[in-house]
Amino acid sequence: ACVLKRSNSARYLDDHSVFTERVIRVRRKIIPIGDEIYLLGYPGLYSFNIKKNSIHRLENQGFSSYDGLIYNKQLYYLPEGGGLRKMDLQTHKSQSIQASQLGLKDEFYTIAILPDSQLLLGGTKKIVLYDPSKSVCSAIPLAADEVAFSAAIDTSIRAIFYGSNKGLYRLNRDLFRRQHQLKSEHILAGLEVRDILIDQLEHTLWLATETGVMKIVFDAHYEKI
Repeated sequence: ACVLKRSNSARYLDDHSVFTERVIRVRRKIIPIGDEIYLLGYPGLYSFNIKKNSIHRLENQGFSSYDGLIYNKQLYYLPEGGGLRKMDLQTHKSQSIQASQLGLKDEFYTIAILPDSQLLLGGTKKIVLYDPSKSVCSAIPLAADEVAFSAAIDTSIRAIFYGSNKGLYRLNRDLFRRQHQLKSEHILAGLEVRDILIDQLEHTLWLATETGVMKIVFDAHYEKI
């Protein structure tokens, strides 16, 4: 975990370190927008103003966030054990989002946006598609012991991948069903895929796993390794 101290110096802490209230743990995401850099982590949401060289806390409810993104001037983020929340970047007012298949206490770890502006949420026991314009959801269940940690999208061919404690998967966007992507299942057997980076030009996936970084090369339609 990367941390930013309010004295503007940084150091490394593992995810179980004990630290003081003067340390901000950037757990997952740093989002730059103009002169502001939004820090999602512990003990809450912060913004760092580059020109003013100052840090400002955006909410006082103590939400520890896993992931987030900005869409339509709203910051959508995933608080620990708090479902999905959004914050207006102008007023800094935040609220929880509740819909069918989207509970206030659901545990989500990854969020991504699809070409049609729907949000994909991955977490414990399920993956959810949420439409912010209509406030409606669809979902697919995962195994009772499965957790989706990461997601990535190749927008050129609408290929959607997610990584979990069970390996790497590909989602069929039209049918919204899960398909195991790897032809040789033993390649990721028993590995947790914590993060995914897609090189769309080379049709390559870079995976952050519990045993290190993996590179997987596909053809132009992600059909072959």
